[in-house]
Amino acid sequence: MATKPTTYMGLALGMGANGVFVIGSTNDTAYGGDMSNDVAGLGVALSPVTSSEKHFALAVYADDAGATPASDGWCSAIFGSMVQYGAITGVGGDNISYFGVAGQMHLGAQTGNIGNMAGVYGTIEVDSAVTITTQICGILAGVNIASATTDSSIAGVQIGGSITGTTNGLDVAIYIQNLTSTEQWDAAFRFGQDSAHSYAGCGDATAAASEDIFGHLKVYMGTTLCYINLYSDAT
Repeated sequence: MATKPTTYMGLALGMGANGVFVIGSTNDTAYGGDMSNDVAGLGVALSPVTSSEKHFALAVYADDAGATPASDGWCSAIFGSMVQYGAITGVGGDNISYFGVAGQMHLGAQTGNIGNMAGVYGTIEVDSAVTITTQICGILAGVNIASATTDSSIAGVQIGGSITGTTNGLDVAIYIQNLTSTEQWDAAFRFGQDSAHSYAGCGDATAAASEDIFGHLKVYMGTTLCYINLYSDAT
């Protein structure tokens, strides 16, 4: 692999007394908790002044050098891995969490009528001259449970948090925006078909449909499994 230079542009990068690498400064000793004690200018100054300009406190650029990965190979510009070795017996309000990668967006001023604010942003881009014949997505989430015994519930995506302030808008777990293009989404959700009458374990198609009922969507309300009728005729 060819040697690539590292470019420094005034960015302060160093190891603190506790062995943690920190970019910029913060009064938040938890590094990712309450940022209310911070003031403007402590962190790396990011302030795009030109239209469509993008600024990053840390930018990593990588490519595959035009080579095709071997079978089952994958590439990532940034890789984060957190391994838990210590036994955890916390219960109740201990609130112990582990993350491979964490993102946080802290709003410290009046904000409105702009684009998007998010703790994590993922997108996929495709050149106009490229034809794609595989499934692509902006964010991919999943689980990989080996032979271990799992007594807790498992979710590919989990949505939680806390809303204690007054909100005059709508609070929803999932919001699907209009696309900025003329082309819009074909549907809100799509389930893969794993057998003749089963769809990713989330729904089933009735063998003998009646009253245009295609099948049922399975939803847990607490620990009670419920079924929502799915109609193949919109009328």
